[in-house]
Amino acid sequence: MIYKRRSVRKYRQDRIPQGDILKMIEAAKVAPSAKNRQPWKFIIYSGNDKEALLNIMERGIEREVKYPKLPESASGIEDAKNTLRIMREAPITVCVIDPDGFSPFEALEADQRFKEIETEVTEHGGIIEEGSKVVEVSHKTGKTTTYESVANYGYTAKALDRSVVNRDQIRKVLTAYKEAIYTDLYPEREKKWAYVPKTLIFAKDDNHATMIVDVVKEVFKPEFQDGLPADFVQKITYSAGDSNALIRDLRTEKSFRIAVTVTLVATGTDVRPLGVVLFMRDVMSDVLYTQMKGRGCRTIKDDKLREVTPNADTKECYYIVDAVGVTEHDHNIPGGDPGPGKMALSLKRDTAWLMERFRL
Repeated sequence: MIYKRRSVRKYRQDRIPQGDILKMIEAAKVAPSAKNRQPWKFIIYSGNDKEALLNIMERGIEREVKYPKLPESASGIEDAKNTLRIMREAPITVCVIDPDGFSPFEALEADQRFKEIETEVTEHGGIIEEGSKVVEVSHKTGKTTTYESVANYGYTAKALDRSVVNRDQIRKVLTAYKEAIYTDLYPEREKKWAYVPKTLIFAKDDNHATMIVDVVKEVFKPEFQDGLPADFVQKITYSAGDSNALIRDLRTEKSFRIAVTVTLVATGTDVRPLGVVLFMRDVMSDVLYTQMKGRGCRTIKDDKLREVTPNADTKECYYIVDAVGVTEHDHNIPGGDPGPGKMALSLKRDTAWLMERFRL
């Protein structure tokens, strides 16, 4: 049988009986594998499903031509195009994949990529020097009290953006983020500050969010000769008004580029054009952290993306920017005794480790 095998690259369009397809799959299942682990999964595509699959492949080839990601891929582009042509002529396509993998139609997430912003304060803490103006804000009432520090007061890196909010530190983080947008994150995009990637920033509370909005305006204003657009950065919290309208505007309005929230946009809200999730608060809960970082994972059609971000070609990934070390520690899963006669619900720990990227 091995000596008689041959490769076929021309196909008739005759319909293949389902019984014949199943016989071929059964034959493939008995192929030898190391320790008989049979590390494969068969997915059969035909008709519109096959065309959708091949369209995804075609977009991947086009993207690789424009923005190469694979080493020495240029030499294989023509072969890839020829393979795609042959696959279009075949009446069915059988994909053999790893059993822990997924088909393109099971995948709803874009790649995740991580970038850390580190400063002296985030690494080692800082000092509130004697004579410095200190503003205390009550978490319950929002009332502020201003006074001068009577001595040097040191705080740890863990206290930053928890019990201590350092405006200069916020400015350093946002300046570093701004400088990285068109150099490290999206170098392939034309540098247009009016169309920075849609960004969602997580703050520790409403007052922190207000301060971040103010500093974003300070950092980006110099890039706009006619003034920063009024809705370039906005807060989406319970105190900000109609949150549903703000979320809708974040999805659809070209001028609304940066949103700052606490947890209001952390769960159950998809913003498909989102390109960056920036953590300026730490999170201990595994469940909440997974939901927060997942806000940017939804994919979007290229034409729809360009409607709100004209200098973008496609959304093949989104970035998680870590300014507080949220990606560097384990996260807790809530537990506890459910009480007599009640069923305990267990949550499986997030198995997606910190990877450079998750492929479609």
